[in-house]
Amino acid sequence: MKKFYSLISVLVSILFYSQNTINANTSFGWIGYVNVFDTSNNYQWGSSWAVSDLKTEINTVNNSITLKPNYNTYNAADPYWSDGSGNGNKILEATTYYEPGSTYNGQNLTFTGNVTSNNLSSQYTAVAFIKALDPNNGYATVYNNFVTIPSSGVFSINAPSTSLATGLLIQVGFTVRGLNANPANETTNGSIVISPANLSTTSASKKSIEIYPNLVTAGQEVTVNAKVKNLDIYNMNGQIMTSTKASSINTSGLSKGIYIIKLTTENGETLTRKLIVK
Repeated sequence: MKKFYSLISVLVSILFYSQNTINANTSFGWIGYVNVFDTSNNYQWGSSWAVSDLKTEINTVNNSITLKPNYNTYNAADPYWSDGSGNGNKILEATTYYEPGSTYNGQNLTFTGNVTSNNLSSQYTAVAFIKALDPNNGYATVYNNFVTIPSSGVFSINAPSTSLATGLLIQVGFTVRGLNANPANETTNGSIVISPANLSTTSASKKSIEIYPNLVTAGQEVTVNAKVKNLDIYNMNGQIMTSTKASSINTSGLSKGIYIIKLTTENGETLTRKLIVK
């Protein structure tokens, strides 16, 4: 049992650092999309792809995401995809992304992760991003903040609440851009491996604030010893299950499992705690 609860603690710290942080994790529903350009950077077409077809590898055992150039389009006999000399003939912009839903609309948001290795060839560029798209305007990108993925260590991208207004579609993820590649060069071209950043689970400055208990039976109330602005319970997919502005919250309707309680006090402090419903 001790090992079980230690594992829960690790998972919670990985998935939910604070109320407004998304930490790169393999448990998310990652999606693939590719934009294709000719070698003069003229746009050709774009479409949804399976994540594995991008050459992105999601390793749930190691909780790591590996980004690589695209190889599955290369065909030496097809001049559309090959230059006839063993190289690709189209520039692919391959994006692996996650849509967290409306949870973070109207809030400041951080997207973070840890680069455990990066030996990607300099012929390719790779970025991490936070985007906001407008569904009422043909899903036009209205906000795009990105950073070049570093050679190692933690990356972090911030988006202000004013850029993530209600109704916009939020995306976080990674884009690798460059020529579609010959599979014979896969080792030479390298890759980037990303894992969750090791972050604390609390952002409250006053250690006296408590949320208790954290192990309950469905229907039992959870209490806070502070003046509450918002008290929310989320499932492990980041979906809000129940919310209140009172100093206690009822867990009726929650099935057995692991949840996250997020508190915002009237003083603006935030606190995140795991909740286990037995």
